[in-house]
Amino acid sequence: MTLDDQVAVTGWLRRDAAAGDPAAQFDLGLCLAQGVGVEQDGRAAFAWVRRAAEAGHPAAARMLAQLAGQDAS
Repeated sequence: MTLDDQVAVTGWLRRDAAAGDPAAQFDLGLCLAQGVGVEQDGRAAFAWVRRAAEAGHPAAARMLAQLAGQDAS
């Protein structure tokens, strides 16, 4: 996938995430965490993953639980 493709995909994810799609929120969070198609932004990544988890996205909920476990150590 080219950088132009990555940028286009993250644009679509942003649109769908803002519209409340939990899968798009989770995927956008992953893109932001890894800097895929966007500048890496850990805070924004966490916020989108949290929104997806709150909307019932199972992978997002698992990721947040894992992160909480890391913070507790």
